[in-house]
Amino acid sequence: MLPAVRQLLRDAQAATGRLYTLTSEPGVHALRVDLAQPLSQPDPLWTVTPGTLRAELIGWAHQAGYQVIWHAPTDYLLTAHAVIPGTFVEAASILVRSLDRAGSSVRITVYRKNRVLVVAGGT
Repeated sequence: MLPAVRQLLRDAQAATGRLYTLTSEPGVHALRVDLAQPLSQPDPLWTVTPGTLRAELIGWAHQAGYQVIWHAPTDYLLTAHAVIPGTFVEAASILVRSLDRAGSSVRITVYRKNRVLVVAGGT
């Protein structure tokens, strides 16, 4: 295989996370590239929209197959758009930490086996 073709396949694999194989037949000047299964799935993106923390977490949880149990005495207003990469639990943690930096004391506890996220605390 030509070094340039080999590098092209490596670049494509790095860019897409998919494994490529290359085949050719003797005397044929065309190449066939077979796309294999992805090596890994990219992290999902979780979109924050203006509204409430409770509504956002419940919407995300529904997408991820989780249930939210709300024990916080208050809800929190989200006023800006944002996109957070990662798993549902990672994104929820990042969102709650951002509220913590803004002065709230809301906390989440995750029960992964039961697929439950509990929201508590808050001021």
